Amino acid sequence: MPPETKQPIEWAWYLPSNKRGDATRLGTGGVEIPPSPEYLVHIARTAEANGLANILIPCNSSCPDGWLLASALSRETERLKFLVAIRPGLSGPALAVQQANTLDQLSGGRLTVNIVPGGSTEDQKRYGDHLDHDERYERASEFLDAARAFWQKPGERVNFRGKYFEIEDGAVYPDPWRPGGPPLYFGGSSPVAKRVIARHADVFLKWGETPAQIREEYEEVRKMAREGYGRSLRLGVRFHILVRESDAQAKQDAEALIAGGASYGDVSEVTGRVQGDVESISQQRMNAMSVGGRLWWGKALFSGINLVRQGAGTMLAGSPEVVAEAIREYIDAGATTFIMSGWPHDREAENFGRLLRPLLPEEAAVPA
Repeated sequence: MPPETKQPIEWAWYLPSNKRGDATRLGTGGVEIPPSPEYLVHIARTAEANGLANILIPCNSSCPDGWLLASALSRETERLKFLVAIRPGLSGPALAVQQANTLDQLSGGRLTVNIVPGGSTEDQKRYGDHLDHDERYERASEFLDAARAFWQKPGERVNFRGKYFEIEDGAVYPDPWRPGGPPLYFGGSSPVAKRVIARHADVFLKWGETPAQIREEYEEVRKMAREGYGRSLRLGVRFHILVRESDAQAKQDAEALIAGGASYGDVSEVTGRVQGDVESISQQRMNAMSVGGRLWWGKALFSGINLVRQGAGTMLAGSPEVVAEAIREYIDAGATTFIMSGWPHDREAENFGRLLRPLLPEEAAVPA
């Protein structure tokens, strides 16, 4: 058996800043709770008050700018960290480092960074970026090589020449909050994504597949990081939660959340075919969990969310004891970061703090 070490577990939340806003039912096509500045401050404060340490800010052409949002929210919170996206190629590495260092200093070291090369070619084209999927990951790796040159030796001049970026006598101010820069979170399941993650990521992010599926992929990428680059790699899992005092009520509410939605069905207009017309491998893996009529996996894992929205498409639904047991299975698979959400996001954050958090551990034993 390999030696183990203890790592703190990071419980994180999601900011519903997409133009769809927040909701009590999914798939209706309307905006039920708009993402107003006041509401987003309310969600951030609610997350912080209920034991959630970090908050993921989404990024695509239907979202407001995450850097400006995080900057504003940092003045309205005290401890909450912000997981903000850097999109390699939509800005250069020097400017991205300057933005990251500035927010990290303004917030008192509360920045974490989500590296998003772009899972959707269509969304990238809306920003004027026309590279294909694999090229975007190749560019992201070069981007991070350049960014780390700034983070690892703050105050020194950076000269960098690659295929996509060339920097002469580069310098940025301010310096990073911590040596080496902020922690980098990075998701992806394609072969090229795994290679870049193994080289650069601090946290390998996965959408909420079954613990067995996640364990297998995590062990593969962790081995690549260790043997290829001498690096350790933490695991993060992203899913939704719905916690009720009664397990039966939770299951009923989970199914009611999507019932009647415009895309509700075994294969929906959202999921499309499992393969072929979906570029993202991670999305293909989500889609595979919601075809053929099977929506429940084990005691708590519900894949019906994938029928009415793209992205993270699974939910842990049940009583506090059942959901806590399911989360421990992911911890046993190696996870030490959990990025959760639920509708509406204030109510489910409160349910997390009141019902679920007392049953969850503070740290986990992971391979050294």
